[in-house]
Amino acid sequence: MNGGRWWHSPTGRAALATVGFAVALVVWTLSGALRGAPMPAAPASTFANADGLASARATPTRDVNDAVERDPFAPDRAAPAQRYRAPGEEPDAPAEAPIVPVVLGTAVADAARSFATVQLGGGNPVILHVGDKIAAYTVSAIARGRVTFRTSSGSPLQVSESKP
Repeated sequence: MNGGRWWHSPTGRAALATVGFAVALVVWTLSGALRGAPMPAAPASTFANADGLASARATPTRDVNDAVERDPFAPDRAAPAQRYRAPGEEPDAPAEAPIVPVVLGTAVADAARSFATVQLGGGNPVILHVGDKIAAYTVSAIARGRVTFRTSSGSPLQVSESKP
């Protein structure tokens, strides 16, 4: 191809069209950037003055000396009846009773091979062995027709097999 006739070829025309499109896109983008939307008016500034600061709510005083004089490791100390809440914090929701598992069936052999079919709420039944966990319960023993669970606090819970 000679030097002066490259734009007559299909490749040259495609290159010229691409360069023309790029130049048009740059011009359109720059015109949009320079012609921005008007900024909204800023709200009037307010400054704190002595009257506004004086009317601010005072924080309640704390008896620091009383807190320092108490022995934090004294054996007669106990947790308060209600936990501390920051100002404006919502009260605690009442605790829901844990769902007790339903024993659907047991298979008793030696300790390693015994299992129980257990369902929690409306969930799917699962097969559990001694030591397995379901929700807050741990299986501690499996006997014919009943399963002994340990709760998260360590207290035992015996659940008998439900009759169909």
